[in-house]
Parts: sequence; C-alpha cells; structure tokens
Amino acid sequence: TVFEYSQKIFVFIYFEVFSLAVISMCFLLSSLFSKSKTASLMGPMIFFASFFPYYAVNDPQFSTSAKTATCILAPACFALGANVFADYEGGLVGIQSDNYTDPSS
Repeated sequence: TVFEYSQKIFVFIYFEVFSLAVISMCFLLSSLFSKSKTASLMGPMIFFASFFPYYAVNDPQFSTSAKTATCILAPACFALGANVFADYEGGLVGIQSDNYTDPSS
C-alpha cells in the first residue's frame, strides 16, 4: 500500500477533510456564477489555479504561518499534506498517534 506505515485513521481523516473542503469550494464557486456555461468553464480553471500557490510556499525558507495561510485553498493544502505524508512514509515511520504533532522536516 502507499500509506504502509501510517495509521489508517489519519489517512482517512486526511482524505475526508480534503473531500469536504472541495465540496465546500464547489458550493462557493457555484454561488459566484449565474450562468451554468460560465461556471462550467471557470470552475475547473479556478480549482486548478488554486493549486499553484503550493509551488510558491513549498520551500523551507517559508514560515509555517505562510504555509498555513496557503491552506485556505484545498488543492494547495492537499499537496502540502501529501509532502508531510511522504516525509513520514519515506522515513519508514508513518504518521502515528504519538508523532502527528512533530514537524516533518
């Protein structure tokens, strides 16, 4: 499996929170457009564009508060969380109940 060393509840919570955030983002975007054709064109573009701030803050020189502020955007937050999972899984430790508050790098 991909998340071999992590506790399954943390993996479930990670994907569940991302799913809820994406659904909330879809509802927000649907309220911005009155025409369905415009919404169907702009919605995916806005969703994919909200991933790009991840590239701006995915550097050790950025503070934790800058990364936390980026997490207002669900796709960028998902990518930052995937990095944390990759760090722990690469260290053959995984995210466990005793280390989930520790910094990953």
